[in-house]
Amino acid sequence: MDIYNIDVTGDDLFAKNFGIIVVYNNSHVYAFKFASDLQKRIRGLFNNYEFGFENKHILKPRIYCAILTLILKHIGITNKTNKNDFLLNMCNDFDGHNNDIVALLKENLSSENVFLKFDSNNYYFVRHHKKSLIQESAQKVYRGNWKNITKINLNEKEIFNLIAKPKFKKDNW
Repeated sequence: MDIYNIDVTGDDLFAKNFGIIVVYNNSHVYAFKFASDLQKRIRGLFNNYEFGFENKHILKPRIYCAILTLILKHIGITNKTNKNDFLLNMCNDFDGHNNDIVALLKENLSSENVFLKFDSNNYYFVRHHKKSLIQESAQKVYRGNWKNITKINLNEKEIFNLIAKPKFKKDNW
């Protein structure tokens, strides 16, 4: 069984040094650090209704799920992961949005061919222990220490298209 432990660095997705960390099979650490210029660009697109929705409360879960989907896609391609036998241990970082996150991940993972067959039996929302590899990695990324961590670079267009409602997806962001 493939195990993915997932956490974030910080409290606010739009804060400086925010990142998403995925530990794959308790050994390989992957991270994406959310650059301030990308944060500004997303805010601008959202404020101009480019994503097709106005509800600010769903914006952060949509961004989180878009980035997480692309990280999982990268891990799947890199490691030829098991698409049927896996477990996502996601930190409960977006209180009140667990159902939104599950629905978005299910939609994204099926549309992006991420190699994971997402269903109700393969995810949990958890609190990671402070001395765990995921917590230590999150602290390292927050501080800018990338030793033993694979830094993931993502395509902005792919992020924007996963944030957007289906009829608002574009080729030229």
